[in-house]
Amino acid sequence: GGFSVHLAEWPVIPEAFANEDLIAHVSLVQEVIYLARSIRNKNQIKNRQPLSCLKVALPDPSKNGIIADFKDIIAEELNVKDVEILNEAGNIAEVKYAPNFQEIRSRYPQRIPEIIRAVKNGKFQMAGDTVVLQMEQGEESLDGEIILVTYQAREGQHVASGHGIVVSL
Repeated sequence: GGFSVHLAEWPVIPEAFANEDLIAHVSLVQEVIYLARSIRNKNQIKNRQPLSCLKVALPDPSKNGIIADFKDIIAEELNVKDVEILNEAGNIAEVKYAPNFQEIRSRYPQRIPEIIRAVKNGKFQMAGDTVVLQMEQGEESLDGEIILVTYQAREGQHVASGHGIVVSL
């Protein structure tokens, strides 16, 4: 009787690898796939029509490795030949920032004019979920929701974005 794989013990997965990471990774991958699908749907490109390249830019480049790990799955799901990971969305889309009037009004009603002025003058840096504004009294961190970020596709590209992730086909 030869050795049977089926009788071999399954490796025990240490608790440290509890699946939260994996779940977070998979949901990131799903988000990328979902965004790319939305581009196909919007442009009525059937999934069976292969496309050459999906480009992905994440808000947090430290997560680029996750996309790299799942490259094959993403390519297969979306029927693209290649998945290219970019360090910033600027390569696939022109990023535009605008004041989100509703959010500014509801969060900082006393300071609407100065916040809008700072945003319109580009005196801010986005940092994750917050935005650092250069105000007359100095720097201030406010909720990132006060800025609307939109992505204008570059010539010949179709772009979709969600949760800071930008994809282009």
